[in-house]
Amino acid sequence: MATGFSGKVAIVAGGALGIGRAVARRLAQDEASVVICSDQKDQVEQTADELRREDLEVQGLRADVTSSTDMERLIAFTVEVYRSVDVLVNSAGVQRYGTVVDTEEAMWDEVLAVNLKGIYLAAKHAIPEMRKRGGGAIVNLSSVQAFASQKGVAAYTASKGGINALTRAMALDHAQENIRVNAVCPASVDTPMLRWAADLFKGRRASRRP
Repeated sequence: MATGFSGKVAIVAGGALGIGRAVARRLAQDEASVVICSDQKDQVEQTADELRREDLEVQGLRADVTSSTDMERLIAFTVEVYRSVDVLVNSAGVQRYGTVVDTEEAMWDEVLAVNLKGIYLAAKHAIPEMRKRGGGAIVNLSSVQAFASQKGVAAYTASKGGINALTRAMALDHAQENIRVNAVCPASVDTPMLRWAADLFKGRRASRRP
């Protein structure tokens, strides 16, 4: 029996690790043709190879979501291979820690570029292809921290709040084109990024064995 994604083409930005990789796997299991990207060539190739060994239709491309040239190339690659774009999942993200006082400007720019600008760039180049298909769907990975922040994550929380606002704007702008735009706001998920953060803040007792 055909699924809802049979014959669909999906791009998962940040699809080499964590939530993005799980999304790519699930879409491919539901019969979508999937293209994943990451700015780390080894990671994206490893994940794409792993999913193909599961007999899933997945292609990988090294592409940086903060680069307009790379996002344009990602969309062009997808259209060249699969002839269309139906779904875009924006899952690329970084977590950095600091208040507005101790967050360096370069770090602020990095977080906003990956987490927020990356969505703008990927959508900017994907939406024209969705128009050709008569519609599509975009899902932006946000966070519960868009609503309730912890201490010391000024840049991260700002980026996630921006994602929610951008999602609302995109949804309104493209509803008449049959392009749905939604945000998903997970809490803590066991991913490499969460484990990195846990290791960063672990106390002395974390390394003790009974």
